[in-house]
Amino acid sequence: MTTTSSYGGEIAMDQHQSPAEGPAPQPLPGPPPDVTARAVPPPGWYLDPTNAVALRFWDGVAWTANTSPIPPPTSAPVELALETPHVSATTPDAQLATQAAVGAAQMAEQTAQAAMVAVEAAKEAAKEAKEAAQAAEVQTQAAEHATQVAADAAQVAQQIEQAVSKARAANTPEAWREAAQLAVMLGATDEPLS
Repeated sequence: MTTTSSYGGEIAMDQHQSPAEGPAPQPLPGPPPDVTARAVPPPGWYLDPTNAVALRFWDGVAWTANTSPIPPPTSAPVELALETPHVSATTPDAQLATQAAVGAAQMAEQTAQAAMVAVEAAKEAAKEAKEAAQAAEVQTQAAEHATQVAADAAQVAQQIEQAVSKARAANTPEAWREAAQLAVMLGATDEPLS
C-alpha cells in the first residue's frame, strides 16, 4: 500500500499500519512536485513528525535520516523551530506533528508532576532532618548536664574523702563528727548524726 505524503512523494506503508505507527515511513525517490508553489521552511532541526521525543533535520526540501534527541531544558533559551514544515491539517505530516506535539505536552506535564512530587518529598525530608537535629540538640544538652552532675559528684566525693582522711589522722570523735556533718551537708548521706 502507498500513500502520498504532504510534499507529494509516495510513501510505502504496510496495509495495517497507520501513518503514526511503527518506523518512520520512507519516501520514494523523486522531488516533491509542488515545492515552489508554497513557502518552504528553511533547513533546520524540527520536531520529528514520527517521534515525539526527537528532532529530525529538514534540509529545505525533505526530511533527512538525521535525528537527535530533544535536549533537556537549560537556563539559556535554545532556539529550535518547533513547528514542522507543511502544516496543513489534512496532511499526514501535520497529523504526525500534532500527535508529536500532544505527546511532548503530555510528557512535559508528567515531568512537571514528577518534579512536584520530588519537591514535596524533599520538603518532607528537610522537615525530618530538622526534627532529627532538634532531637540531637536535646540529647547534647542532656549529655552536657549529665557531665556537669558527674563532675559535681566527683568534687563532693573528693571533699568527703579528704574529711575522712583528716578524721583518721586525728582519730577523735570530734574529727569523725565533722566528717559526717560534711557528708550530710554535701548530700552524700541522708542519715543525720546521732
